Amino acid sequence: MKVLRVTLEALSASFRNPNSMNYQDSLPFPPPTTITGVIGAALGKEYMKAQEYCRELFYGVIVGDNCGMAKDQWAIRKIKGGGREIGKAVVTREVIYKPSFKIIVCGPEDKLIEIEKALQNPVYPLSLGRDDEFITSIGYEMVDAQPIKGGIVSDTVLKGDLTGKIHNCDIHSGEIKAFKTYWLSSSFERDSKNPGLRRPSNRAPFTFVNARVDYTGELLSVNGLNFPIWR
Repeated sequence: MKVLRVTLEALSASFRNPNSMNYQDSLPFPPPTTITGVIGAALGKEYMKAQEYCRELFYGVIVGDNCGMAKDQWAIRKIKGGGREIGKAVVTREVIYKPSFKIIVCGPEDKLIEIEKALQNPVYPLSLGRDDEFITSIGYEMVDAQPIKGGIVSDTVLKGDLTGKIHNCDIHSGEIKAFKTYWLSSSFERDSKNPGLRRPSNRAPFTFVNARVDYTGELLSVNGLNFPIWR
């Protein structure tokens, strides 16, 4: 089968953990809503229309190297007193310095070709996280992928309940990794009372696996790399 392989680099990126408040830690990977936003910006679609366009698509992510983590302090407006007054607060946000990611996009081939063409000449600037965290380098190519049942994965993202599905390959080294799971929304819905507002929906657990593990689920093998697929 054909998939679209996309390689992204940026000077900085920040994917706010939706469960964090004053200290806003960053996810180590772009969540599905960010990937949808990048595709929508390339195509020139407003986010909700981009989300509808991407409903047939599936994604896989492998996190590449970065040059470390920074912390950025910035002021925000904070609603107090049940919305009767607005104050200010200072929050600390984690920022990944010089990150890189490999993303594969799966779906109808005609749609993948359309996305590939849009990435060649995006309608809007492409960013990772905040609007000013622009993508500085992007590569894209239609490649062959082989579906396989189980295999070795690392530095990737797994979705759903992983009970009994992963086995640490380096257990004899004396170190057993603990993997962090994030509850993330993969889409948004319009607020019924205020259509101008978006509310997160379809929450599910996403686990970042930053060590070699044997995964028993469905994978796509692309040039020797195994990608777990999710939407």
